[in-house]
Amino acid sequence: MPGNVSAMGHLLVAASVPHGGTVVLVAAVFLASAVEMVEALTIVLAVGVTQGWKQAMRGVGVALAALAVLVVVIGPPLVHYVPLPVLRLVVGGLLVNFGLQWFRKAILRASGRKAKHDEDAIFAEQVEELSGPGMSATTGFVVAFKGVFLEGLEVVIIVLTLGSTSRNLGVAALAAAAAVLLVAVVGLIVARQLSSVPENAMKMAVSLMLVSFGTFWSGEGVGVHWPGSDAAIVVLVAFYGAVAAIAVRVIARPAPAPVPLVSTAATPLAVEVAGSGSGHLGAVPGAVTPKTPAWPERIVVGFGHFWWEFLVGETYELFVGVLLALGITFLLAHPAGLHTATAFVLPVLVVVVLAVSLRWSVKRRT
Repeated sequence: MPGNVSAMGHLLVAASVPHGGTVVLVAAVFLASAVEMVEALTIVLAVGVTQGWKQAMRGVGVALAALAVLVVVIGPPLVHYVPLPVLRLVVGGLLVNFGLQWFRKAILRASGRKAKHDEDAIFAEQVEELSGPGMSATTGFVVAFKGVFLEGLEVVIIVLTLGSTSRNLGVAALAAAAAVLLVAVVGLIVARQLSSVPENAMKMAVSLMLVSFGTFWSGEGVGVHWPGSDAAIVVLVAFYGAVAAIAVRVIARPAPAPVPLVSTAATPLAVEVAGSGSGHLGAVPGAVTPKTPAWPERIVVGFGHFWWEFLVGETYELFVGVLLALGITFLLAHPAGLHTATAFVLPVLVVVVLAVSLRWSVKRRT
């Protein structure tokens, strides 16, 4: 559907038939929103237990209101004023990059190369931090607001990107709202028992859908002609699912070898540090405590850090690799005129980028 989209393609999207893209769109938005809201719920529960539910609910309310304003302000201009090919190229590329980050982590966790996400452990850590000395009366509000806003900001990005690119912003928003409501209800019922939520399996499913949508839309943006129109999304999901199954088997961690016993006797360095009387490691007499930056600076730095983690993070090779894959696909689709052939080339290039990142990750962890 590059450029001129056929009327039949529009009908398939609007009809929400099982082989169309709308069902996958709803599932992707719902699962991604649920994953992010489970993480936000962990923070809110920790704040409520330690700082009081009044402060926690205030933080949640203000964060949700701010997120709703973002959707209302940014959503309509994206749908009505940004050209569809440009929107699909930019948003598709972002989705491939973002989805590959989740995809990589899900494969590493499924293969035993990375520890699984444990919400109970995160909850205990949050409670310990919030129960410490020096917590002001507004700490609970700030922590709850920050947790819900940052996790919710990823939900907003997913809703805006998936919804605006498919021209189904209302459907995407409803799917996200349903996920938020479901997680809130489940949170009230199960309270701290968040480890029972299959978050790692959900992240694998979400990453498959995000990468598939991103490949489809960014491909259209650079001139790919997808055989089968919207039905190609389902084929891409199956293709990337097969890639995930193979990758998990290939990089699966072997059985751990027996760990030799190590003497617990203090080393000379430990004895020297313990006897120094400094009180804590790294203390320097007369050192000046660095000045805490003002709150505007903290907000700007924090916002920039969020986008860096969202786009690049620790996997710069994915960001660069996606740009190269789209650039190569564009050159093949336009000067070479291989518009249909690139429908097979682009997914292969995406898999190559993922394989390189996985190989580097395994080598670093080894």
